[in-house]
Amino acid sequence: LALKKEGFHICIDTSGVGKDYLKLIDLVDLFIVDVKSLYPEEYKYWGIDSEESRMFELTENEVLLNLGGCCGDTVFQYLKGNYPFKKIITVEGDETTAEYLKRSINLLEDSVREKIQIDCCFVGAGENSIDNKYADEKITIINMDIEGVELEVLQTGINVIKRDRPVLAICAYHKKEDLIELPKFVMDNFENYVITIRKYPSFYWNEFDGIQQINELVMYAIPVERYVQNCTYK
Repeated sequence: LALKKEGFHICIDTSGVGKDYLKLIDLVDLFIVDVKSLYPEEYKYWGIDSEESRMFELTENEVLLNLGGCCGDTVFQYLKGNYPFKKIITVEGDETTAEYLKRSINLLEDSVREKIQIDCCFVGAGENSIDNKYADEKITIINMDIEGVELEVLQTGINVIKRDRPVLAICAYHKKEDLIELPKFVMDNFENYVITIRKYPSFYWNEFDGIQQINELVMYAIPVERYVQNCTYK
């Protein structure tokens, strides 16, 4: 299947059992996209789980903005990887889910818990925009899994992203246009970012043919100064 829209060429090749391939190709420099099904042990977002697949390095000063905190799964996966960080800000808008998030974080030892900030709100326009709420933070990573409003929320953080140049790890499967609009937004608004889209193992299976659903696609936008050039999986 091939589709052209607004200068992007998208090719989807689903040949091969258990494989989902998707490639977006553009002639603009620094636009590199190659999606492959990765190993099941690799958790979405980080792209740093093994030497061959590492796309960027982490430092002790990482400030992670985790949008769509849910019950804390992303935070705990980050901690499980023993990745360094200065602070984690995890944001969940649903009040019931946010209570589960608080309970989860409260299970952590004090030395870890004191570096994790929980914000119970929906990030969006106005006072709850990224630019407004996090103007005083030095954000180094932003990840989002927020059920189809990823682009709208990214649009509220242009100033912070330009200032701090964080790695972006954004779910790109909730809307069919995400695979076009999310990379295009980054290219239109920020300079010198490398864009990669990765397909991670799905948690959901098609009950009729027993294959994984086409979800768990993550768009990474990585500042060139943090990009690992010798990454095997692009």
